[in-house]
Amino acid sequence: MTVLLMGCGASLTPRASSSTATAGTNVRVLARFTVLRSGALSPPTVTVSAHIPIELVVIAADGRAHRALLHIPNPRPLPVPKSRPAEQLIPALPRGSYSLDIDGRRRGTLRVGG
Repeated sequence: MTVLLMGCGASLTPRASSSTATAGTNVRVLARFTVLRSGALSPPTVTVSAHIPIELVVIAADGRAHRALLHIPNPRPLPVPKSRPAEQLIPALPRGSYSLDIDGRRRGTLRVGG
């Protein structure tokens, strides 16, 4: 069974899907950001639970491709195509605030354990 928790602001909404019984259990929290035409992110801050893997999703609603970078230990750039969402699985993080850059500029914050 896979359980996906969506985080936006301080709320969490569980979403679950199941596969075979032998597949094990995977839990992750969804942190979804949308790049607006102005270059700002919506929402500007997403809050998720600590110590749970995070599924970072960035969507380009402005019709342009971007490069996202979440400032965590061992960050990996995330190419964001103009045509579909970009996703990156982030290992569980300790409590704290992590900035999210879009095209080299700080645009948002992932708050873990807030």
